[in-house]
Amino acid sequence: MKRNVIIPLVVLLFVYNFAVLNIKNMKKKLFILLMAILSLSNMSINAQPVEVELGFMPVDPSGNQTNPHMAPPLIPWMGIDGHDLIFESAHADYSIDIVQSGIVVYSVDVDATTTSVELPSWLSGEYELQLHPDGSSYYFYGIIQL
Repeated sequence: MKRNVIIPLVVLLFVYNFAVLNIKNMKKKLFILLMAILSLSNMSINAQPVEVELGFMPVDPSGNQTNPHMAPPLIPWMGIDGHDLIFESAHADYSIDIVQSGIVVYSVDVDATTTSVELPSWLSGEYELQLHPDGSSYYFYGIIQL
């Protein structure tokens, strides 16, 4: 359940317990208040995206590069929250491939101004994520769980 749905439910439950049930025992009121605060603080921790650990690979896996002394590329930061891929604010244009068992099951293009992409809900399980920066001789990859 998304955070923006859970918070109103907790508030509604809190108000219901105090207004409708008119709980007279102070220990019960404090316990309910404590539980509401704990659940709200726990939700803010769970709302953080999980970092996707990325590596990079040359597009030509044989290792034949035009400039073998080229420095390795700077690996971008990427997070995942449910089916949402979250990018750092400054990134290149990417072509994203979601790969399972060597087969591309989903592909999408992302421009440099995009900060998040929602993947389809029918994707579930473990996938290889491939980020192909436009015009580069390498791509980034990582494993994601949906």
